[in-house]
This record gives sequence, C-alpha cells and structure tokens, in this order.
Amino acid sequence: MGTFSGALLSVDANNGTFKWAYANDGAIDYCTAAVGADDTIYVGNSESIWALSDKGTLKWLTHIYARVDSSPALSDDGTMLYFGANNYNLFAISTTDGRYAWQFTSQGPFSTNSPTVVGSGEESVIYIGSADTMYAISATTGALKWSFKAGSSISTTAAVTSDGSLIIFAAGPSIYAISPLGAQVWQSLLALASSPMSSPALSSDDTFIYIGDAKGDVHSLSVQNGGKAVWSYHTEGPIASAPTISADGTVILVGSFDGFVHAVDAVSGLGLWKQEIGASVMSSPVVDQSGRVFVTADNGHIVAIDTH
Repeated sequence: MGTFSGALLSVDANNGTFKWAYANDGAIDYCTAAVGADDTIYVGNSESIWALSDKGTLKWLTHIYARVDSSPALSDDGTMLYFGANNYNLFAISTTDGRYAWQFTSQGPFSTNSPTVVGSGEESVIYIGSADTMYAISATTGALKWSFKAGSSISTTAAVTSDGSLIIFAAGPSIYAISPLGAQVWQSLLALASSPMSSPALSSDDTFIYIGDAKGDVHSLSVQNGGKAVWSYHTEGPIASAPTISADGTVILVGSFDGFVHAVDAVSGLGLWKQEIGASVMSSPVVDQSGRVFVTADNGHIVAIDTH
C-alpha cells in the first residue's frame, strides 16, 4: 500500500500484521504497484519510479522528474516496465536496472491513465489515453502505430476485448468501440447522470462493461448493444476506482466514497451486501483465492472482509 507520505507498506494478508515499510521522498497518490513474477514490486511517486524486493529492499530507482500517477504495467516476459507521467511522456524502462529503453511524447499529460499491454514479443502493443486522444504504441520500439481522437477528455484506462477491440470512455459521457487498427466501430452518448470516474471492468465474455461515476452509481453497460445501460446501482458517494469482478463473474465489488464496499449481483444489479470501512474507499477491491476481499481506505487502514 502506498501513502501520501511516500512510504510503501507491506502487510501480512493472513492476519494484518505489519511486515515492512520503504520510505522515499514524494507522495504515492494514485499509482498502484505492479508485481513481477519474481515478486519484485514496481511503484511510482511524485518524481521517480522504483523497484523493491519482496523483503522491502531497494533494487533500483530511476528519476523521472515528473509525477507518476499512472500505474505501471509489465511486458508479457516481465523484462520491461511501462508507465506514463505528467510531463507528457510514456516511458519504457528495463526491469533489471531501471534504464530507459524508449519514451513516447504525447500532446497531453498521462495523469491517472494507465497503460494496457496487449500481445507478446514484437507484436505487443500499448494502449493509453492522454487528453482527448487514445494512442496505440509499439511496446518494443515506442513507435506510434495509430491514434484516435475522441473529441473530449479520456480519463480512464481502456478495456480490451478478446478480439483486440478497445472500449474507451470520454467526457460527455461517451463510450467508443475502436478496432485493433484504430478505426471507430461505434460511438454512443451514454444516458448517465455523471461522467464515468473509474476505469472500466470488462466481463470475461466481453458482454458487459462495469464502471462507476462521480454521482456514486455503478453501471452495467452492454458492449454488444452500443453501451446501452443494463442496470445501475447507487451508493452514497463518488466511485473513483474500477469495479472488481469475482472469479466466477457473478458479483461486482466496488468501493465508494460513502465508506462502504458494495457487492452487487452482476446480472440483476441488486445489492447483495455492503461492509462499512469507516472512511472513503478510493482503491479497487482485491479478492484472494479464498474469496476474502481487501481494500484500503482514506484513513490509512487496510481492511480484509470475509465474504463466507
């Protein structure tokens, strides 16, 4: 868990006991850590990106000299790390030593938009939004493959379907489906009370998109019917983090600024249960293999919920 004071904390998931902390200058605001296959932890803050061992020791640190609120993503083989920064640059660096491989400069900052990496090897592509534009960038060279202008701000991470199509949200609120070659397939103006605030979660069968908004609603939208609303579930506070879909696809978990974690039936949109956390929940719920749900709250607490 990252903190505004610049520390990354490790806590035992079984009992909640403190394991270690690594402190660095600069707040960790919106950046979610990425974890490699060897358990190396990668996280960014207000001026740098760094790698830690699973014991909390520093492996390397690379200065970016810009805010890194974009959560990093790893290449399929784990050798490269990709992330955006507020200085308009998308970076690729080596996970071995943090050295730059390439950087791509956009027309706007990569604030909380995070890269989505699709494919493997030389065919791998990074999708990321900046200002009103979605970019497709070669993961190996950093060369632009194509760009798509949405006409209004793209503030969420793209969802990618099994056939490589992108689903993106822009202010308006509008939803777009884009082909793997960057062509618009369809666009729909959503009949929502507020623009999406969270990044979307896509069902495993590519049928539904789940997304939260600034009014406190989580929505189920039909991908096959041009983003048509299926249901909405209301909470009493804004939803800033992406919903989490349970392993079997039947439950949508969402944290809200109302201080609760909500469990919603994926088909009907009816509330199944909600658990009070005691402070605003800005993180996406994480579910382990046993079904326990973990969230972090604005009061600095990590909470584990037993759903059985």
